[in-house]
Amino acid sequence: MTTSYVPDASRRIVLWGAPGSGKSSYISTLVFYHRQADDRRRMCVLPANAVTAEWVALRVRAMRGDGPDERVQTREPRQLRFQLYDLPARDPAPFDEEARRASRWLGELDVWDVPGDVYHAKPPAQLLDAMLDATGIVLLIDPGHRPPGGAAAYYTSFFQDTLASLALRLRRQLAGRRDPRLDSQNRITIPVAICLTKADEHEALRTDADRLPQLRAMLGESTGLLETSLTNYTVIAISALGRSLERRAGRDVLAGEPRPWNAIAPLNWIFSHAPRRTLVAPRDGFAPADATRTAAGNGAAAGTTP
Repeated sequence: MTTSYVPDASRRIVLWGAPGSGKSSYISTLVFYHRQADDRRRMCVLPANAVTAEWVALRVRAMRGDGPDERVQTREPRQLRFQLYDLPARDPAPFDEEARRASRWLGELDVWDVPGDVYHAKPPAQLLDAMLDATGIVLLIDPGHRPPGGAAAYYTSFFQDTLASLALRLRRQLAGRRDPRLDSQNRITIPVAICLTKADEHEALRTDADRLPQLRAMLGESTGLLETSLTNYTVIAISALGRSLERRAGRDVLAGEPRPWNAIAPLNWIFSHAPRRTLVAPRDGFAPADATRTAAGNGAAAGTTP
């Protein structure tokens, strides 16, 4: 694997995905619904500001059927920021000091809430810059998406528009200088976790298997663009909500408690494939020992916190 670029300022992960790939559901699960073993350390995902907390609250209410589908109201790109914390295990094994260690700040998760038509053209400069400055990128792909022109053609355009724009923008910024984010063949070395979403709808994705052949089978020739443009990537199957949705009034809403699967795996993979650095204590003296109280204080919607 090629060592990736990590900015000095922070450890930052950027979420990327086409319209309908499940970004809102995935983020809502990271904040409220993801499950982790009681005897192991846990990752906690919290909104970093009031705008982000309100965004999550609106999405969760919409998923519960308690409000309008807020996804249609996005008018201009905006950055949503989340803080990632490492928490002690709820029920650590005796003498397991690692599981009991105090909470620490891990990094940030940035999500760009953009109008859907943005993904049918060159991505906005702010999104490209965020991706180039990231510790890693989480790419969400809905393997069940069937666009009119076919999945291969759709994703070829989607991948090419973004990956080509990333490489071109970085080369222009470097003006001939070498940079670890690009290798000698102009391939991007930033870690990318490629996530096949809605795994509960695809039985093959719930079994142990080599995900890359599955990605090729689902997306056809467009997968080649990822393989030839990236040097440091993995393919992970995830389910943000599990089989907890029902069709109501023309949209999918929660009909029970979400049962996410593998939701944290992409974040863990990125952190494990970034150069090691010393983690820091919670910022501004904040120790998220009570995630439920913190999420509620940030204005997040009612739900089950990690």
